[in-house]
Amino acid sequence: DLPDRLAQTDTSPLIDIVKSRYADSFQRALKEAISALPPRERNLLRLQLVGRCSIDQLGRMYLVHRATAARWLEGARNRVFESVRDQMKMEHHLTDREFDSIARGVRSQLDLSITATISEFTESASSSETDTPAPGLDCDSGAAPPKKSG
Repeated sequence: DLPDRLAQTDTSPLIDIVKSRYADSFQRALKEAISALPPRERNLLRLQLVGRCSIDQLGRMYLVHRATAARWLEGARNRVFESVRDQMKMEHHLTDREFDSIARGVRSQLDLSITATISEFTESASSSETDTPAPGLDCDSGAAPPKKSG
């Protein structure tokens, strides 16, 4: 899970300094990373983070085995993480260790930003730009909605 990869939040006073210096760069890097994802990967992240869909639900929605949905989702998370890390390292000339420390500092903001950024991209995408899953699954309840009689 991306937040796990970005480590746990540190509460030291230096974190406020880290947040003020790097949070905007993290947000920019995150937006670029998500925009670079193929539509299906963006949609998978949105469905899981915003829609709270489980791996099983995603598999059923895309008509694939749950393991396939899990691989797709993990690939998307890894691509976002790697892209953010590479952009931050390049922009601020950071080592891996420095990046990990900064990531801990901005994690709480980043968690919220991921959801907001994914929502923003999927809301602005036209239907031809999205790779949407098969209809019929309600992620909140985990069950298919009732069929309409008629």
